[in-house]
Amino acid sequence: PTNTAELNSMMSNVSVSDTVKNSGLRVEAAEFVPRNLVATPQQN
Repeated sequence: PTNTAELNSMMSNVSVSDTVKNSGLRVEAAEFVPRNLVATPQQN
């Protein structure tokens, strides 16, 4: 899905270790991505 591709892109941009990607970043992404996807159309 598109969300997965966007998530992977965000994770790559963060440049954190794979361990952090696989654990903590998933939790942060779950909080961050919905905000980003909701906020972007409102700003546009």
